Amino acid sequence: ADEDLSNAAEETLQEQTEGVKSFRSPLHKTLFETRGRFYDRYRAAFQDEVARRDAELIARSEREEVGRRSWQSMVRQLQGDSGSGS
Repeated sequence: ADEDLSNAAEETLQEQTEGVKSFRSPLHKTLFETRGRFYDRYRAAFQDEVARRDAELIARSEREEVGRRSWQSMVRQLQGDSGSGS
């Protein structure tokens, strides 16, 4: 068989074998459907968790920005106070 392949023309090597009729048992179909349902549930839960964490990170970022602005305001006030006292 290997000798036949080694001597075969390129066209012969590119040919595909005939399709085989596949049979899926009722059990296989049930397992496939169940797996699909669990995957859909997992995907939905994962997307919910990603959205929740995204919202947490956005809120944290906004709080940090507010804190940064507040800090800069306090620094400007202190610099203004020390500049006018000299």
